[in-house]
Amino acid sequence: MTPAEARREAEAAAVKSAAETLRRVTAAAAVHFTGRPLFQRQIRLRGSEPLVFRIVAPGIAQVFDPADGVVVAESAPGDLYRLQPGFVPGRTLE
Repeated sequence: MTPAEARREAEAAAVKSAAETLRRVTAAAAVHFTGRPLFQRQIRLRGSEPLVFRIVAPGIAQVFDPADGVVVAESAPGDLYRLQPGFVPGRTLE
């Protein structure tokens, strides 16, 4: 085995180990999620009524109207800037 091949093999093993560690830690942390938002803040955009922005597990951003609980926008898991595929505004929070 050449030094370059050994290095590539070691890197592949390290990446595999990191992926396994992330999977195991994420599974262990999921046990501790309580359903409470990880982050929540009321936001008032210029010229609009206040909205509530929150982040819930597994990395989903939600924007809703605090007056009636209607979800205005919801992100795809893990991508706070991308709208959830198939999202239709108007449902209420569970």
